[in-house]
Amino acid sequence: MGSPWRHVLSQVLEVLVPGFRGQTLRFPDLGAGSCRLKRLHLNGLCLNSHFAKQIKSRCPLLEELELRTCVHMFQEVTSCSLKRLIIDTLANATKAPFVITAPCLVYFQMSVSVGCYANGISVHITDSLLKAFVHLRCYGETFSLENQRSLLVDLRNVPDLELGGFQTKAMHIEESDKFPVFRNTHTLFLEECFLDKHDLYDTLEALGIFLQNAPCLRKLTLQGCMFEEDSSMEGKFVRKSISLPHQGKKTFQCPQLKSVEVIYEVNYDSQLIELLWGIGRILPDVTVTLTNFFVDQKLK
Repeated sequence: MGSPWRHVLSQVLEVLVPGFRGQTLRFPDLGAGSCRLKRLHLNGLCLNSHFAKQIKSRCPLLEELELRTCVHMFQEVTSCSLKRLIIDTLANATKAPFVITAPCLVYFQMSVSVGCYANGISVHITDSLLKAFVHLRCYGETFSLENQRSLLVDLRNVPDLELGGFQTKAMHIEESDKFPVFRNTHTLFLEECFLDKHDLYDTLEALGIFLQNAPCLRKLTLQGCMFEEDSSMEGKFVRKSISLPHQGKKTFQCPQLKSVEVIYEVNYDSQLIELLWGIGRILPDVTVTLTNFFVDQKLK
């Protein structure tokens, strides 16, 4: 990437490094053409603090930033024009919280791999953000409960929210009034959440606390939540009896929520029965439907 490419920089720039194996190909200076840039897609690069400074001060029209399989050595993404941000991290070398400041952001997607952003992620946004998808691919093992809770607070005003990999304890707070209120959230999709080792009814209570603090929620989807699915064990999971207690479980109020969809891949009959029964107990006014990921999803 020599200097000639700087002079032909258009409104769209895409740089892909196929077969990335950890080589440190650094992103060069954008040059004077950066002032016209509206879309920037990068894959397989090493991005340092100079890259972040260019985004902040030299890309006043940038609306879309997509970073996939990149090594991040910077601590912030700051842009007053950015509307769409996708970050799928391969590695992160910062020793401070990662800060995103984008007051015009409409769509936000971020995946957190094992060992990345151990000091947390802070998202400074406004009511312009309509959809957010945050997936902790480390399943919370290297992203602390405090960091998970802080991120939930930052996302509390997003209408369409998708979360992956969040732990039970991140949502199970004894004083439910201390849990953030998701006043604007009407669609919630949880994928592979509540998979840390807890009793089913503790995880259901954590879910109930979340839902009770989302008063406008209309649609809830759970995919791969509450218990781990292992396709190699399909057909081998057998339980002779199922015990479903009738007393002593909390119920939660979510007035606009009328239906819950549970998407599953492996049919562990007994666990699904317990999960459906448990959801029905904590949310007595909702209808729960089962969807087989490999069958029903393909028909849609």
